[in-house]
Amino acid sequence: MEPGLMSRHVSHLRPVVPGAAPGLLASVADLAEMRAAIAGGADIVDLKQPAFGALGAWSSEALEAAMMLW
Repeated sequence: MEPGLMSRHVSHLRPVVPGAAPGLLASVADLAEMRAAIAGGADIVDLKQPAFGALGAWSSEALEAAMMLW
């Protein structure tokens, strides 16, 4: 990612700068957890559904809703 680009599309988040300290990664299992992660300042949100295994995927509908939240 080029310097000055945002880690999220919202302009109030800190810019991504090569060599800077890493941001906050949050692994979430549902939209409620995603909302809490965003409110808590997560820079990256990892969408996992542990009920379906270590790399369990979210349903297509839930992914679409998550994209709208992000």
